Amino acid sequence: RIFRAFLSTYTFRRQLGIAVTSGVLCMALFSSLMSSWQGKERVRRNLIEQGQRITENLARQSALALLFASPDNATEAVNATLAFQGVERVEIRDASQHVLLARSSAGPADMFSDFTPQTKHAVGEDAAAALFAENEYAWKFEAPVMSRPGAASPFQMQEVARELLGHVSVVVSKSALDQITRDIFLVNIASSFSFALLFLVVINFLTNRMNRPLDHLSASMARAQAGESNVRAVQGGPKDIADMAHAFNNMMTVLEQREAELRRFNETLEQRVVEEAAKS
Repeated sequence: RIFRAFLSTYTFRRQLGIAVTSGVLCMALFSSLMSSWQGKERVRRNLIEQGQRITENLARQSALALLFASPDNATEAVNATLAFQGVERVEIRDASQHVLLARSSAGPADMFSDFTPQTKHAVGEDAAAALFAENEYAWKFEAPVMSRPGAASPFQMQEVARELLGHVSVVVSKSALDQITRDIFLVNIASSFSFALLFLVVINFLTNRMNRPLDHLSASMARAQAGESNVRAVQGGPKDIADMAHAFNNMMTVLEQREAELRRFNETLEQRVVEEAAKS
């Protein structure tokens, strides 16, 4: 009912303008949201990969500290890890899950709680850092620390197997992801709506150019309906509107010819009536 009222109340030009403007703005908003979502996913993957590399590097540098149960041997590595942007907490635990060394930044307490597990501990020589858990504010990465056997001896008949010394965990804040996501969305929304505005200006120009002869044709029809004579529409604009104007002009020419013939017939008839009356 509302749509029918809209179609019957507003002019064609107004309906076309509202429909095109609404469609372009919705398209711009939708494309901005989709681009922002895709950008967020790419940034999220990059940050997770960066967190995994940081955790793997810390695991390699923590082997000596776990081997001798000496936190001092890992202090420099922990400080270097905390220096990375977004790293909020570092923890080194031995194979029995006893904390050897733990350092945290001044982040909010909620950042280090209520983690939702994402994967299980990886154990073995090929084990690598992985996203272990995450919450609303941060990711928690973990990596196993394996022993590194020395150079093989010629008297050694069997290769020495690597042993699990412990684990390291690194908590990385999601603040960078949130900030980059906001920046991506603002850039996308600004660029999309700028393009949409430019597109609407072009569409408005073309619409005005198309509707001008249509308005002239409508005005000519109104003048003809009011009884004005010698009404002709201006032929121009798009081909279909020009054809309509040409058909209207032909119709008006035919009507005027028929009116002229009818007037001549009436004049002739009146003259004959007068002549017949004079004879009688």
